[in-house]
Amino acid sequence: MIKFSKNVILTPGAGYHPDPAAPLCDGDDISWMLRARVGDAQGQSSACTLFGLANWVQIMGGPVVPDALIIAAWERARMRYYGNTDGGLTVPQAWHSAVLEGWLESRQTAECVRDMTSFGTAPLLGCYEITDGWYYPNEAGCIRHTDTQVVGYHLVVIIEAGRVADAAPIIWIQNSWSLKWGYKGCGQLTAEYHRRHCKELWKINP
Repeated sequence: MIKFSKNVILTPGAGYHPDPAAPLCDGDDISWMLRARVGDAQGQSSACTLFGLANWVQIMGGPVVPDALIIAAWERARMRYYGNTDGGLTVPQAWHSAVLEGWLESRQTAECVRDMTSFGTAPLLGCYEITDGWYYPNEAGCIRHTDTQVVGYHLVVIIEAGRVADAAPIIWIQNSWSLKWGYKGCGQLTAEYHRRHCKELWKINP
């Protein structure tokens, strides 16, 4: 049974928010959690930085950027930075591309932060080492935190930090690996996993 903490993010355009004391059940309106996403094949690509920024824009009440436009922007950005369509994008590169695409304004700067103390007014972008558990989350979106073998790197949007009932603290993330991944596209990381495997945290200044 999933229960949300009392420090969930409330942002412009977030829409309906569940009662933090009530369990989240299938059929509940969780539209505030469901953001831009692409099909399962995105899990094998490196477009996650632009998807993360597009998700951030939508969470903050901005326009919904269709998946096809995100992929097209990703291809343009890779040509711009690498002269070919190989390689992923850093967060600063993705931010610059989102500004050029018109999703963000130049005043909305990307800032690397040391910890989650700035979390609360807007989602953060988290760059993680990923382990096999990312490919097999359970139906509640829980990712195994006992895995130690790093199989890649990935960027997601951190949308909440809190607890599930009286258990240990967890971090809710919005992934871009389709609604079939985790809990309707969202997942849970333990605080210990976050401590071990989060390589960068980025704040977009609204």
